[in-house]
Amino acid sequence: MSGPSCTPLLSLLLRLAGPVLGLALLFQDPCACTAAPSLLPSAGHLAQKAKAGPVQQSRLQSLSRQGERRGLAGSDPARARAAGARLALPGGRFLLPAGLKQHYSGAAEGWDTDINSPKSVIVHPDGSKYYVNSLEGCATVVYRTSDNAKLKVIRHAFGPAQAGLWAKPSGLYPFQFRLDAGVDSFAGKPVEMVFTHQGRYLWISYYRRDWDRNAQDPSAVCVVDTAADEIVRLMETGPLPKMLAASPDGRYLAVTHWGANTVGLVDIASPRPRDWRHLAEVAVGERLNLCFRGGHVNRDRHCGSCLRGTVFTPDSRWLLVGRMSGSGIAAIDVEARSCRGILGGGISNVRHLAIGRNRLYASVNVAGYVWRIPLTEVLAACERLREGAGGPGGSGGSGGSVSLAGWERVKTGKGTRTIVLSPDGRFVFAACNQACTVDVLSTQPLRLLGSIPAKRYPVGLGISPDGTRLYVTSQGRRGSGGQALGIYRLCSRVGLAGLWAGKQAKRLAKAGSKDAGSGMGDEGGREVMNAGPLPAAVPAQTQAPAGQRVQAPAGQDAKIPRATTDGQSQDSSQERNQDRKQDRDQGSIVPQNAGMVTGMVVWPDDPRHPCSLSVRGRISQ
Repeated sequence: MSGPSCTPLLSLLLRLAGPVLGLALLFQDPCACTAAPSLLPSAGHLAQKAKAGPVQQSRLQSLSRQGERRGLAGSDPARARAAGARLALPGGRFLLPAGLKQHYSGAAEGWDTDINSPKSVIVHPDGSKYYVNSLEGCATVVYRTSDNAKLKVIRHAFGPAQAGLWAKPSGLYPFQFRLDAGVDSFAGKPVEMVFTHQGRYLWISYYRRDWDRNAQDPSAVCVVDTAADEIVRLMETGPLPKMLAASPDGRYLAVTHWGANTVGLVDIASPRPRDWRHLAEVAVGERLNLCFRGGHVNRDRHCGSCLRGTVFTPDSRWLLVGRMSGSGIAAIDVEARSCRGILGGGISNVRHLAIGRNRLYASVNVAGYVWRIPLTEVLAACERLREGAGGPGGSGGSGGSVSLAGWERVKTGKGTRTIVLSPDGRFVFAACNQACTVDVLSTQPLRLLGSIPAKRYPVGLGISPDGTRLYVTSQGRRGSGGQALGIYRLCSRVGLAGLWAGKQAKRLAKAGSKDAGSGMGDEGGREVMNAGPLPAAVPAQTQAPAGQRVQAPAGQDAKIPRATTDGQSQDSSQERNQDRKQDRDQGSIVPQNAGMVTGMVVWPDDPRHPCSLSVRGRISQ
């Protein structure tokens, strides 16, 4: 059969076969399960494609690719607006935007005023819900994972009515600058979080008590019972705590005091919160003198070694702490409760630490790198420090210093902050604050795979236990941008149900060939660019080509960079001027992490997003 009589029969066959194929894909593809039945291939679209000429077929393919990027969002308008780029990963996986919650938004479904300077995010071990710390909102917001519905807002405000929540004072953290009875009436600014006791309890650190302007007196941590999401315990800490870490054996909790050059150790071996107690405060180097003179002091700058990334080794014998304002990583002997020394080897300005697949990973903030080294090398160096190598050690200082050989490093976006590993250990995700991207690295071998845009300026990351959802907090900077929680999906494949989901393609199929040259504008004023296959990365004009492994010189420490704040990047004046110019400009702006392939999208509620390109059809290099 040939000629025009073929078309009706083809349409009939496609009309019958399309839903069957689409349903089969919905059952196979975990990402496609969010697609509505209306997103299945339409017979009109397929018939239109069958009789279209080469130019119109290319047009339909372009529209189908737009549908692919939006189709996985299903009927959720927030996710449909957020979707606009995808990053192909090895093994047929994709990372793509799936949702957005923002303090200010052009659409009601994405508007959430409880997202106020979001600092960190963590997913419950059972994967059912996730928690977001709103630092300036003095609150922790709880969302359900399945539909991102808000479950609760935990307010961090305390007074005489909460006096029964406090643990007995340890004597380790005396008040020195405020001595009246009102010290325990305050609002806490939540920073970081960690789960203990198989997810039953969530610990949250407070940057400072709101009345303590210069973070000179003790702050606190709270403990949330995740069964009811209620605060059940308060414990004192040293000034300006940030990172929290739980030992793998369940015996210890570490509280790293960014603003005091110390780390607190808490005994949490008991299942009952009333039995938990402080053990020691360990100094890393000299304790910081907190007798500041004059008015307000920027404690993100005046923080000594600015202790940040914190992680226990798998045997729970050592606690490793990164020094953002110095070189190397402090090694704390947990049983001896003392800092034995510093692990060096060229690494400095360490912001975050993570352990996975028997390797230690570290993010270097200012320059933008991810470093790693075999954990066996780290443990061997710790034992050498215990034996006195590199100089005298003790509880009152940083001890000796041992250089680590065997570091690998990969260039990432500028301002690399939090890093997390996927549950299977195959990928490392990095929040690149100044580049406004989430960079993705493979671990076998260690190399940069690419990046995907984030609301400015990303700082915190959380990943679900099954590895299918990634959450990104964007704080903003100097009152500009951010105030957002980005939600991303990690999918095994993008099904045909998404490929033919675009409303534009359906409209074109119904309207016929006369409208083939119109309708390219996206909903909400958004311009979508075809991410397509990832081209080869172009070497960046930086210290090393993008994604290339570089062997650090053994025994040589890099120049110590300036201390950087945790939420507000302390850039040079030139960088600050560049940031201001980007805030003013309306044109296309190439992200600062040149050399990383990124599928970009201009967000409708933030048209001046400095990390997006407003030029249609381009892919940033």
